[in-house]
Amino acid sequence: MIPISINNPKILVPIDFSRCSEYALEYATAIAKPLNGSLHLLHVISPPAEFSEWGYTFAQDAVANSYNHAEEEMKRTVETLSKAGIAVSWEIITGTPFYAIGTYADEHRMDLLIISTHGRHGVERFLMGSTTERVLRTAHCPVLSVHPPREYLDANKKTTS
Repeated sequence: MIPISINNPKILVPIDFSRCSEYALEYATAIAKPLNGSLHLLHVISPPAEFSEWGYTFAQDAVANSYNHAEEEMKRTVETLSKAGIAVSWEIITGTPFYAIGTYADEHRMDLLIISTHGRHGVERFLMGSTTERVLRTAHCPVLSVHPPREYLDANKKTTS
């Protein structure tokens, strides 16, 4: 038996407010709306890797600033989705992104997780793997990974070259 509720599915969408995560949110909206599903938006703030005595206050300020920015963006996104008739909830948490996403999906018994393929690049990606790859390997619910359109990737290549 397929473990997804065909009616009223609970869909988790990790969002970092990048254009790539917006594409994933567009897919989630297209799936949720006709099935009367609910979207659960999750933003994960990754804390600084290391604290020193002099840097602790700076790290606390950085996390607080990240939270405030994320809260403003999340409220705008939720307002837009609500006006479109989508049931939506949101949460901002601090932690290791792939672990936090998987744990949230499990604890809230999500039917589906929709995530952008946007992630790390170069040596860092080779050494650590992207958040999306780790979520795909560890999530206990079905995962749909959304790749940005070629036009977006081509335009991004031109600006970074």
